[in-house]
Amino acid sequence: MNDWNQDNFLEKLMAPRHDRRGANQDSCPDAESLCAYAEGRMAQDLRSGIAAHIDKCGACAGLHQRILDFARPPVAVPETEWIAAEKRLGNWMDGFLRVAASPPREALRPAPVRGSAGRS
Repeated sequence: MNDWNQDNFLEKLMAPRHDRRGANQDSCPDAESLCAYAEGRMAQDLRSGIAAHIDKCGACAGLHQRILDFARPPVAVPETEWIAAEKRLGNWMDGFLRVAASPPREALRPAPVRGSAGRS
């Protein structure tokens, strides 16, 4: 079973960190601290410690950069593009709601043929 969840996905994204001797670096901050650092939600004294660590630890620097990139749009889009997209979406939604609100149409059935079928 997959043990990824909202609380541990950042740790799962990171490969285990090892120093040159192969020992695990327990001094690395956890993912939540790196997120708080990237978002500016951390006291200055803690920020300076994490900044110093990121300067020395390539794994944490990479994760920090991915956190920053995650919130940043890939390309700048002119405001006119957003306005046009909003208008197209509004037009589509209006059409959808009109169809959904209209009374259902009965299926077209062929009219019964009246006449002398079968009589000679």
